[in-house]
Amino acid sequence: MPAGGSVAPPSDETVDAGKHTLNVPNPADMKERLGEVSLENYVSVAESAVGQSGYEVDDIDFVAVTHMKRSFHEILLDKLGVDPDESGYYLDEFGHIQSVDQYVALEKARQAGRVEAGDTVLFLAAGTGYTWSATVLDWLG
Repeated sequence: MPAGGSVAPPSDETVDAGKHTLNVPNPADMKERLGEVSLENYVSVAESAVGQSGYEVDDIDFVAVTHMKRSFHEILLDKLGVDPDESGYYLDEFGHIQSVDQYVALEKARQAGRVEAGDTVLFLAAGTGYTWSATVLDWLG
């Protein structure tokens, strides 16, 4: 992205000039590089957030993840010891809708009775800039 960071912060000029678009010159190369590090980094931030919250990974009742390829989603949940049929949600009907993915997953799971008061929820996210994050939430209902 030519603009949007600390060197060229967003402004009317940068937006009008169309400088807030992601240009991936070689998508296959990016996918390969990202694939090599994504699983390890997702698991790392998950374990860190869970531990810092005073829990073990086994304590997680539900995981809401940035929408991704179903096979990777299942590999990730398996690596965390989470049953996708019980504790994960895949956004088939919505696709990837940016930062709303986790909220939609949580809301759909809550409506289906898969998340109840007292559950521990793990939110996992990733950004195109090779960033990963995790947040643990005690769902009070």
